[in-house]
Amino acid sequence: MKILQVCNKIPYPLKDGGAIAVHHMARGLIEAGAHVDILAMNTSKHKVSRDSVTDYLKGIGVDVIELVDINTNISFTEVFANLIFTNLPYNAARFITKMFREKLYHMLVKAEYDFVQFEGLYLMPYADTVKKYSNARIVLRAHNLEHEIWQRNFENQPNFLKKAYLGILAKRLEKFECKYVNAYDILVPITNRDALRFNELGNSRSSYVCPFGFDFETNKKFDIQYDTKDIFYIGSLDWMPNQDGLGWFIKNIWQKILKLHSEIRFFIAGRNAPDWLIRFFTENNIDYMGEVDDAYGFMERKAIMVVPLFSGSGMRVKIIEAMAAGKVVVSTSVGAEGIDMKDGEHLIIADNEKEFMTGIEKLLANRKEYLHIAENAVNFVKTEYNNKKIIEGLYKFYMSNLS
Repeated sequence: MKILQVCNKIPYPLKDGGAIAVHHMARGLIEAGAHVDILAMNTSKHKVSRDSVTDYLKGIGVDVIELVDINTNISFTEVFANLIFTNLPYNAARFITKMFREKLYHMLVKAEYDFVQFEGLYLMPYADTVKKYSNARIVLRAHNLEHEIWQRNFENQPNFLKKAYLGILAKRLEKFECKYVNAYDILVPITNRDALRFNELGNSRSSYVCPFGFDFETNKKFDIQYDTKDIFYIGSLDWMPNQDGLGWFIKNIWQKILKLHSEIRFFIAGRNAPDWLIRFFTENNIDYMGEVDDAYGFMERKAIMVVPLFSGSGMRVKIIEAMAAGKVVVSTSVGAEGIDMKDGEHLIIADNEKEFMTGIEKLLANRKEYLHIAENAVNFVKTEYNNKKIIEGLYKFYMSNLS
C-alpha cells in the first residue's frame, strides 16, 4: 500500500498537537506496513530547516519528502480584501497556492498512490488535482470541524467589531466545510462526535474514526509525582481560544488559588506568545517558560494540568499526553471534547469558576484522590489511546478499501 500524506504544515519538530498527530499517523502507517510519502507546506509560521526535516522523516521510514515554502502570515490588507471581494474564508484562502498544486501534480504523475490523505479541511481544494491526475482514493483526515471553532469564538467574543468579523468567518467556514463533504472517498474523523457531526452535514462516504494515539514504545516511562502540587499549562499561545481561556483562568481562578496557597507555582509553556500576553503572565506571578524543547520534561515535576478552553473542536493532543505522563487534568467540557473518559475518574471537568476552584482544591487537599485519578488516567490512555493499536486498525481498514 502506498500513501501520500498531504499536510498544511510539517510534522516536525514535535512541539504542537497538530504536528504530533500527523507524525504519529505517518509513523504508525509505516510500522503497519505502508509506504508513505509526505508533501507538506513549509509555512512562515512553522518554518523548519529542510535538511533537519528530511533527515528526521527519512529516519522514521518516510520514502519521499517534498516541502513547499508558503507565506501564511496574516496581512490585514489581505483580510480586508478577502472580506470585501471573495466568499472564501481567509483561514482557508491562505493555504491555496499555485506552487503547492504544481508540486502535488508532479508527485501524482511520478508515483502511483493507493490513497492520498489530506490532513485537514484546508487542503481539500487540492482534491480536484488528485481526481484529474491519479486513481488514488482521497481521504480527508478531519482533525476537527473548523466552523465549530470559529462559531464558538464568535459566541464567546465580547468585542463588537471582532464578534462581527468572527460571525462572518464562521458562516463562510461552514459553507466551505459543507462544500467538501463527500468530495473525498473516505472520511477519517478524529472523534466519534466529529463523525456524527459530519453525518449531520451530509456525509455519505465510508468513514473510520481514528483518534490521536500516544506512542508508548518510543516515549519514556513516566512516574506519577508524589511530591509536587504545582499547576501547569502547555499549548500554542498565538491561538485566540488559548489566549482567551488562559486570560479567564488567570483572572478568575489563579489569583484565588495563589491567595490560598502561596507556595504553589503556575508554569506556562507555549510558542509565539505576544508581548502583551507575556507581560500579563509576569504581572500575575506566573512562571512563563516560552517554547520548550521537551514537553515531557516540562511536565515532569508538576502535578495538575489546566485546560480552560471554551472554543475549539476535535481532540486535544496535550490532554492525552499529560494523562499518559501521570498528570491530573482539569479541563472544560470543550477542552476534553471527543475524549471518551469519565469525569472524576480519569480527569476533572470544570466549566465555570466554582467548578475549577472545587476541582483544584480537592486535588490539592486530597493526595489519595489525586493519585487515584492519575493512575486511572495512565491506564486509560494505555488501553484506549495506544497509537500502535489505533493505526493498525486504520491500516486494516485501508486494506479493505483498496480498489
